[in-house]
Amino acid sequence: MHTDSSLKHKVRSATACILGLSLLLNAGLAWSDQDFRKDHPRRAQVNRRLNRENHRINREQHQGEISQQQARQMHQQVHQVRQEERGMAAERGGSISHREQHQLNRQENAINHQIGN
Repeated sequence: MHTDSSLKHKVRSATACILGLSLLLNAGLAWSDQDFRKDHPRRAQVNRRLNRENHRINREQHQGEISQQQARQMHQQVHQVRQEERGMAAERGGSISHREQHQLNRQENAINHQIGN
């Protein structure tokens, strides 16, 4: 049987443990947000283009200029470029280099040419 003081001690210990874990989790989330830096100028430029491409694909599909299958394939290509951009950024602490941006822009150019044709 537990005495009142040992029960209070266990409750305090459990509370301190939960508080400590909560602080660690919040610190980890804040740190990962800083590393992600999706608002980095080169990343933002690449992602704005990807968003515009997705909108153009949707518009062309709704206007009947491309089929649903073609739209799906193009969206998949946009998604692959976005995943590549995120991978590059993860390797560089949340940003991408000029060379990586140029490489991603070339891939986006190829997708853009498909959309209008």
